[in-house]
Amino acid sequence: MVDDKNSYLNSGQYKKALKFAPQIVIIMLGTNDAKPTAFPLHKDNFVKDYITLIEGFEALPTKPKIIWAYPPAAGETKKIKGSVVVEILP
Repeated sequence: MVDDKNSYLNSGQYKKALKFAPQIVIIMLGTNDAKPTAFPLHKDNFVKDYITLIEGFEALPTKPKIIWAYPPAAGETKKIKGSVVVEILP
């Protein structure tokens, strides 16, 4: 499991989503990952963590349909690097 305490994989929401045993999962992550304080530190783990997240849902007995969605476009601000969201993460 990921050692980053802020990773979605370590969140209560992820654990609840797995326990819920969904039939359909829509995953749209990336906007918060594009924060200037986060992306440089975690960019090398983004794909690996995303795959781990998907594999967690794939392993459920319900075998849910998984839909990956692009993160919503974001402009360049002090809090979000829009170019990361639009050009790098997809």
